[in-house]
Amino acid sequence: MHLPTSALVLIWCSVALFRLLESQVRAYAERRMTIAAGYLSAEGVVFGADSTTTFSFGQPGPGQTLKFYNSAQKVFEIGPMGQARFGLCTWGDGRLGGNVSHRAVAARLADKATATSTVQDLSNELVSILEEPAIKAGRDGIGYLLGGIDVETRTPACSQILAAGQNAPQILPLKMEDAIVAGAPRFFSRMDVGYDSELPALVAKHLRPLIPNAPADLDTLVTAAVQAAARELPGSVTRGLPLRDAIDFVHTYLHLTIKAHKFMLGPTLCGGTIEVGFVSVDRPFRWVRHKSFDSAIDEVL
Repeated sequence: MHLPTSALVLIWCSVALFRLLESQVRAYAERRMTIAAGYLSAEGVVFGADSTTTFSFGQPGPGQTLKFYNSAQKVFEIGPMGQARFGLCTWGDGRLGGNVSHRAVAARLADKATATSTVQDLSNELVSILEEPAIKAGRDGIGYLLGGIDVETRTPACSQILAAGQNAPQILPLKMEDAIVAGAPRFFSRMDVGYDSELPALVAKHLRPLIPNAPADLDTLVTAAVQAAARELPGSVTRGLPLRDAIDFVHTYLHLTIKAHKFMLGPTLCGGTIEVGFVSVDRPFRWVRHKSFDSAIDEVL
């Protein structure tokens, strides 16, 4: 049986398109495996995350298999239950090198926390853990949000700890009333500032062939123009949020991102139960939404 040339071309194009889309989905999964969010308020620190975790099997490429689970825990209280002054949430790698889990990292930080520990103290401890040889060897890209209350002054503080590949981890303190959405922030960016973070570079890429003798700094000019235009449009207001509204803010952007990924091409990389916890200046860590240990049993596929 001989297929017409047009049919062969159609089949070839279909296979090529499928492989292209598959590679894009895999690249996206490798870059953005989760969504996490936080907010530093004068009243406390809010932490939130989805429950999807991604594992890859096999070498990168067409033969690699991606597996998704929707019951992972990414928000942790750091300290004894009912007494914890710190919280932690994570995004990026589903697990660390040496088969170390994020739960184990949280437990080790809790072991180090004392009555006088500060967020900076525990951030330094977290960096030490991430730099242990077995853990470092298995790191790809991981981020943590660590926050809590200074017991002496009742002052909230929060830091972002980033470890990209084998580079030394960075500690980036948040400013008061800072909001952060990490891991898969593109839909937050679209709502917050009015455009996708990748848009300026894409505009410059498509604009350059249309401009004779385009300036070498076209990308910089386009980025500045997009940023200036976006400032004239209404965006999100994150300043001065009361604690309950900060909780709503975090939950809203987690929910928005999960729904956006649900309707995107490819597998749903964010999903599952949204967990939200917080530490306030007057009370220890408390859960707003927290799944039970039978959540995977009750999951409907």
